[in-house]
Amino acid sequence: MPFDKWGIPFLYPTKKTAGVTGTGTGFFWEQSNNVHDDDDYEGDAMLRIGKEHDSSDFKVISTTTGEWQFPFNFDSGDGLSLSGPTGHHTGGETHGCQGFTYMINVSLEDTPPKFRFRKETYHVQYNNDPQYGLWTHTSAPDKIVGGGWFGYCWVIYNKKDGVSAGKDSRIMEVWWNNDPAADIKNWVMLKRKEDKPSNGNWGVSATCDGDAYQIGTWSNIQFRFKIDASDFSLHPLKPEPDGTKINSIGGENMSFSDSENRGYGYRADMPRDVEMKCLFKMDDTSGNCRFKNVSIREIDPSLSFDDTPPTPEEPPTGGGSGGGAGTTLQGSFKLQWDLNQLRTSPCAGTGTGGGGGGGGGGTPTGNAIFYDIALDSEKELSDSSTWQNRKIVAQQCILSSSNMNGKLLRQVDIPLKKAGSPGATPTIRSRIWNSGGAVIYTSPTEINPTTLTTSYQTFTFDFSGNTHTLVVGDRVGVQYTGTSSSDYVLCGYQGTSTLSGSQYTAFEGSSWDVKTGREVALTMWE
Repeated sequence: MPFDKWGIPFLYPTKKTAGVTGTGTGFFWEQSNNVHDDDDYEGDAMLRIGKEHDSSDFKVISTTTGEWQFPFNFDSGDGLSLSGPTGHHTGGETHGCQGFTYMINVSLEDTPPKFRFRKETYHVQYNNDPQYGLWTHTSAPDKIVGGGWFGYCWVIYNKKDGVSAGKDSRIMEVWWNNDPAADIKNWVMLKRKEDKPSNGNWGVSATCDGDAYQIGTWSNIQFRFKIDASDFSLHPLKPEPDGTKINSIGGENMSFSDSENRGYGYRADMPRDVEMKCLFKMDDTSGNCRFKNVSIREIDPSLSFDDTPPTPEEPPTGGGSGGGAGTTLQGSFKLQWDLNQLRTSPCAGTGTGGGGGGGGGGTPTGNAIFYDIALDSEKELSDSSTWQNRKIVAQQCILSSSNMNGKLLRQVDIPLKKAGSPGATPTIRSRIWNSGGAVIYTSPTEINPTTLTTSYQTFTFDFSGNTHTLVVGDRVGVQYTGTSSSDYVLCGYQGTSTLSGSQYTAFEGSSWDVKTGREVALTMWE
């Protein structure tokens, strides 16, 4: 898998066909080592701070590592939010407010920290996600204030026809690295949220003539890092017509009619699908937060999250680092033209599946997701009395209204990790079982347990040869029959029930056991 100039993996491929003018190749921005070089933070630089501060509030800690410090107002109960794209407060036009945004928020003083997706249909009006509410994750166990460095990533993009034909949904993901100082590559997706009516009516009716529970599929000018009233933001940039300057996109009433020819109120010079990352650290409650490795990149979400581009080429002499030919922006950031090719994942293996974060490999066999649950809890797989002789974890279709019913399964993505040192055999398999427990189809993909790590990776199982359409009673899941109580495999599940028509089941000993209030962490493709 390719990485940025700090060794952090690209989670999605850089967009190939849209640049800062809407017509160039893919692009991304990366922080330079000294964010304090710019003399005009509130003018043209990409990095822009909130109105309560000026450029003197920034403090450079190290020009070698790029670490810098920013003072946040900090009160008990505050969280650090990543959000965007958004605009300037409530200005807007005829079908929604410029201040509309989505965000991910993490609490700073809880152990473990609590996360929540939030939606702001106009400024200021925050609404928590009704589907997941406040949640924690086993991959983010440590209190933030007083802890070490953490990696925080916000990914947001549109899903074509996600609501209905011609009407897209909006998908958001939070990725986390609990100790980048130990392993800067160890990023885990904590949860994925799709904003569409079937996942709950989210947010109040938008002002500016916006629809009730509006889905924000458009783009805008800024991407924010915020604690309470203090914030800094990233503003995508564009060149002046004479080519001598690069200015931040600005102005009022920007969200909609000036670029309706692109759809969704998408400005021709604005990224809509983005991946935004940072490393951050809060030593205490003094209000100062340290940052480094801040970046934003326009992505192509039509590919699997592991179908990433090759490493960007080194720039010519005089260019910036970490991308293609670079142009220095105000001495603080580099604009990198990433000359990627959208191709089969370089991270993939040699199997016939595709897209998984360490598994099957090759070209993805599925082209539409019908079941998608991210993990926040985990379950052991071992045919030992210590772990209830649990050999299978599966999701079962129990109603004709289930989104599993009637689907021809073509691919399954499953998060897996290991405990101890399981051997190369038995291998891990994914199968379809009928209501009586008989095997209907077995994926040809086999995962060698020795290739697993102790952190979750997503593995892809190929079902392209499957001819069985799922019916009520069928189960889809993962099987491992090792018998050790200390060397075994773990799979993920979600500790809340968010779907109707299907249920979590596990084969323990000689019978199937049903657990309510859970969903198996799988992605199923048709």
